[in-house]
Amino acid sequence: MTIDHCRVLFGISESATLQQVKDAYRKRVKQHHPDQFADDEDKLKQTGILGSINEAYRILLEHYRSFQKKDPATAGSDYNLYKKGLEYYQIYFDSFFQLFAKRKVKTANEKTARLKRAVFYFNKLMQDYPGSEWVNDVKEKLKDIEKAMHYLRDEKR
Repeated sequence: MTIDHCRVLFGISESATLQQVKDAYRKRVKQHHPDQFADDEDKLKQTGILGSINEAYRILLEHYRSFQKKDPATAGSDYNLYKKGLEYYQIYFDSFFQLFAKRKVKTANEKTARLKRAVFYFNKLMQDYPGSEWVNDVKEKLKDIEKAMHYLRDEKR
């Protein structure tokens, strides 16, 4: 069973959070739990379906845990996400930061890639921690990034 097959089984998108995976799992278990069926044949069928649901859940949990080990910024707190997004944001926006960076970002494609990473972390923060103290700052930074991306598209032409 592939990750994509598991997502389809739970009806979740590629960008689903771990909480959304857990919620989808619970929903599917409720739908297909054998105790909800009176007929023995239906119970047996639902037991097989429940086995597939449990296997898909195990695969998705392993996937999310391995992703968090690879990228600890997404595993921690709202501050970790903010800090990681800010790192990519600063590479583009802070000329002082660029002076001391190990590698300057030169091409429009490199700049765009850095801004997209910042957007990824900022959006993840807003999705996973909507009440975070960092959300207002992130919204302002996302507006700046949108303007910068528009500028970079014009620069590429």
